[in-house]
Amino acid sequence: MHTALITGLQREFEDKSNERLAMLTGIRKGLNSFLVMALLGVLIASFAIWGVGDVFRTPSLTVAKVGDIEIGANDFLREFEGRVNSLRLQFGGDFDRQQARAMGLDQMVLHQMIARAAWDEEVREMGLVGSDKKVAETLRNIESFKGLTGSFDRFAYEQALRRIGLTFKQFEASLADEVARGQLLDTISATTPLPAAFVREIYRYRKEARTSRVLTIPTSSVGSIEAPSEGALREYHDFNKILFMAPEYRNLSILLLRPGDFAAAADITEEELQAAYEERINDYQVPEKRRLLVVTLPDRQTAQDFYDQVSTGGNFEALAEVMAGFAASELDIGEKSLFDLKSDYSEVVAQTVFGLDLDGISRPKQTILGWYVFRVNAITKGTSRTFEQVRDELRNLVAGERGIDALYDTAAQVDDNLAEGATVEEIGTALQLKVQTFRAIDRSSLDPERQLISADPNILPYLQYAFSLIPEDEPILMEDENRTGFYLIQVNDVIEPVLKPFESVEAEVRARWLADERNKKAGVLADRALQEAKAGVTLEELADRYKGQLIEAPVILRDEMLGQQVLAPNVANLVFSLQAGEVGLERSATGEGYVLVQVTSITAGDPDADKPRFAALRSGLIREFNGDLYAQYQTSLQIGFGVTINQQLINDLFNPSAGIGTIRQRP
Repeated sequence: MHTALITGLQREFEDKSNERLAMLTGIRKGLNSFLVMALLGVLIASFAIWGVGDVFRTPSLTVAKVGDIEIGANDFLREFEGRVNSLRLQFGGDFDRQQARAMGLDQMVLHQMIARAAWDEEVREMGLVGSDKKVAETLRNIESFKGLTGSFDRFAYEQALRRIGLTFKQFEASLADEVARGQLLDTISATTPLPAAFVREIYRYRKEARTSRVLTIPTSSVGSIEAPSEGALREYHDFNKILFMAPEYRNLSILLLRPGDFAAAADITEEELQAAYEERINDYQVPEKRRLLVVTLPDRQTAQDFYDQVSTGGNFEALAEVMAGFAASELDIGEKSLFDLKSDYSEVVAQTVFGLDLDGISRPKQTILGWYVFRVNAITKGTSRTFEQVRDELRNLVAGERGIDALYDTAAQVDDNLAEGATVEEIGTALQLKVQTFRAIDRSSLDPERQLISADPNILPYLQYAFSLIPEDEPILMEDENRTGFYLIQVNDVIEPVLKPFESVEAEVRARWLADERNKKAGVLADRALQEAKAGVTLEELADRYKGQLIEAPVILRDEMLGQQVLAPNVANLVFSLQAGEVGLERSATGEGYVLVQVTSITAGDPDADKPRFAALRSGLIREFNGDLYAQYQTSLQIGFGVTINQQLINDLFNPSAGIGTIRQRP
């Protein structure tokens, strides 16, 4: 299928001009699709996460060319460095550029940039553009650019772009390109043929249900284990060093900024409190409201007849429908205050309605629009809180607002100090801010004596980021994920992991050695039991022989086997690799002992039994199909435009001796 699609796409590219004219209208209509926004989200998330590290300026050199688009060395290095920083967050501060290149990250980044350039060249040739309006709308909805109030924040925007090393113009140009690119992608996915018969067969396979029996061969069935010698334990300790390492520690300086740190209420003036009260007057002075039914009548006599009949027991809603043609749902005008009625009707109507009790009926009242009769269905009493009653509350609110303003002002000062090369400790001293310093702390907030390090505020949420840094990294002011403030972290020193002396962990070594020996012997027993099961011995007999437990496992589905809670993933995989009645062997979920597994039933999925699941599968397959289609379209674009790569230049960029402006090597 894929080969045929690629061949077809290549043929189409021989004469694209006419086809593009037909596509343009549909493409432009697709700008607001969910798929486009999802793709934009991926781009935006990458900007927010990758960041930019230390890069020397290089000459304007081209590492690759796609059609007329050149990929410059600076852009390539910046994107590569951003990916390295992102992976360092996952793998730890020791992850460096050389390791990244060993993983092929440089080639991955290059080919992604080539793919993006191919799409951009196609977009350019088709004349697609991302409108200023759409770019602005997208920009305002980027989570990374929202402030403490949850709306777009200019300071947050500036901070985010500063971290990834882009100017407003550069980022917004990239965003415009991505919007335009999304139009093309959305059009490609607009119609995806997917035969129902094909989906049904996939459903039958993916929703295949199996039941099984599981027999445990526990380590307790192996009997006693001869005590190990000290030599054996020392050898085990030496051979399994990774199990007995002391963790890595960091010497850290951490500065946390919170609105509460600046929320001083002592010098708030009476005028400020009064102004705050007036701003919130609708919260403190809530008027009485009445839920009303109202019917409009054409003349005075009809209105009076309606009132007389309702007043003597007639049904308001039924009479309104008969005499005025109003359905019951049209009579309810909701809750209205006295002011609302004055504005909507008249002073007389308002005073009349608010003079009625619950379920009261008003006499007919005339306005320029006709005659009205009201009924009071509910009364919500008003509330009134005087300035004196809410004085303390107002003081706290004003203090909180001051705190947020002061927080942003302080954050800007911190940024200015960072730009001048100040350390975290120097910033704390200069701005009179509390800096917490930890001589040796691990990722779990424990000290070398394995005691929990207490801190105020709690610094545990920031340790993962702290352990992604190295002492050479310049501190960067970061915003909390939940937008409650900012943090600044500096790594002063890294205390590398070391092997714990045998004498200090002898008991742990002994326990692990014994556990391993029991598992080895349990494995021998399990292999023997498997051969006996294949020879015809029942699992019931084997359960008695090997002191195991036989469990009848509930049904599990193929496409849910890794998410279900019945069997461990490795055991579930084994169930779906066996034929009905066949027996297999796996390690137990706890790692202590083994299990024999026998499949007892296999039932193909029934597409007609669960229509919603079938529809969901079809939607998922369409997404997968579109992914393949994008990849094939991209391949044909690169073939059509032509791609050249300057691999020698790429190698030189990472070679300190090349002398052309390389990536700064980390010590």
